[in-house]
Amino acid sequence: MKKTILLFLFGIALTRSYGQTTEDQANLEKYWKYRQQLRERFLRIGTDAGESIPMSCIIPGYKYGPGETGSILHWRDSNISLGYYFVVLATEYELLSNAGEDTEATLNELYYALSAINRMDLRAEAYLSQG
Repeated sequence: MKKTILLFLFGIALTRSYGQTTEDQANLEKYWKYRQQLRERFLRIGTDAGESIPMSCIIPGYKYGPGETGSILHWRDSNISLGYYFVVLATEYELLSNAGEDTEATLNELYYALSAINRMDLRAEAYLSQG
């Protein structure tokens, strides 16, 4: 019985120990495409108010006035979006670091995201202390 279980586990390990497949490569390319879209459409990296905080959604086709249409940009619960953004950056840093790739851009984004948390905290303290 022990041999059967051991052989079964060994068989599973062998089937899972292959290199990156073309499907994995396609997923990697898809990740970097969506990551670039996040940077370009849903985020502005920087230290000013509202920067380095991911936007929750874009609602296109909103009518502002006669003949004027545009998009509404929403930052619903910024702390939750920012938390997800931290997870993305931390995972990206770990994967790039393990692969021996350059991590400087990811570290810069992480720095600005941490600055956004500090900025929101300082503004909240000032607002809440007015009482």
